Amino acid sequence: MLAYTRIAAPFSGVLTAEFAKPGDLATPGRPLFEIEGVDQLRAEVQVPESLSSPALGAELTVLAGDDPVSGQLAELSPAADPTSRTRLAKIALPAAAAVHSGQFVRVLWPAGNRTALTVPATAVMTFGQMERVYVVTAGRAQLRLVKTGARESDRVQIAAGLDAGEVVVTAPSAALRDGQPVEIQP
Repeated sequence: MLAYTRIAAPFSGVLTAEFAKPGDLATPGRPLFEIEGVDQLRAEVQVPESLSSPALGAELTVLAGDDPVSGQLAELSPAADPTSRTRLAKIALPAAAAVHSGQFVRVLWPAGNRTALTVPATAVMTFGQMERVYVVTAGRAQLRLVKTGARESDRVQIAAGLDAGEVVVTAPSAALRDGQPVEIQP
């Protein structure tokens, strides 16, 4: 009968909470204590549904404090939370990782590859609230209204208004007008 008084955990860990004291009645369904495993930690993060879904087992970088830790994607929820539009991702961390339970972490998530049309920032001119670019068509400058996106150093992403392969005037002067003859220089 003494064998029923011994409780053994299936993993090594640390006692984090005690719900019963010596002499209390142990009833079915009532926890006696809480144990935290220290060998198999994982990071759980909410990922926007708009981001790509890497394969299970993919390597992800977890930033815990100043030290990056390499973990493996163990689980990614297929369903998104309807309110936040995010999915729960669980990333298994190595046993030697310098992280602690409850610690705040960030995860570098692959965003996927996208092609973007960019032009030099000097090619985009602002007139009021309109953004415009001059395109060279048949030896003449043609004014185009464009919608810009992200700016990265000296380049501007063009979301609408230009097609790939069109030749733009990289540094138009204030005197340049629509339909004016231009000469392409290398």
